[in-house]
Amino acid sequence: MADTLHSRVVRQACALVGVDHLADRLDVSRATVESWLAGTATPAPRAFLRTLSLLRASDPNYRPLTET
Repeated sequence: MADTLHSRVVRQACALVGVDHLADRLDVSRATVESWLAGTATPAPRAFLRTLSLLRASDPNYRPLTET
């Protein structure tokens, strides 16, 4: 698994809400989210920003460069 900023943010969001819920929330397939997690694809900017918003809503002090 590649450890990129994108995959880290997606991994943290999946830990928070689950892969299926994140996929539903972003209107993408589970396979798409799994490809982001694996680092074989990168989320579109809008999906990435919505994922960040989800994490910030759960923790206003959230910073994507901090590993959880």
